[in-house]
Amino acid sequence: MWRQLFDTLRGFLFLVHDVRENRRDIEELGKSLAETREVVRELSHAIQRISEREQHEREKLMLRMEKCPSQTGTPTSAHERVQEDGVVPKAQRLIG
Repeated sequence: MWRQLFDTLRGFLFLVHDVRENRRDIEELGKSLAETREVVRELSHAIQRISEREQHEREKLMLRMEKCPSQTGTPTSAHERVQEDGVVPKAQRLIG
């Protein structure tokens, strides 16, 4: 009988210890999850800003391309556009 009581008490103490460890682990995981969420949020904002910046640059490029032929009366070559605004067209970057 004493043996059975001792085993039950020992099992209970091990369970209490395990519960404490699990609570600590859960708390650490919660902190890690919060940090991960913050990093994901920051990355999401950064991607959004980059996307908006790229959209703005595409719009500026389209305006430049629309203005370019109307100023000279004839379409300019890619080389002339590079000399005018310093931007290398994508096709020229790929070729040269």
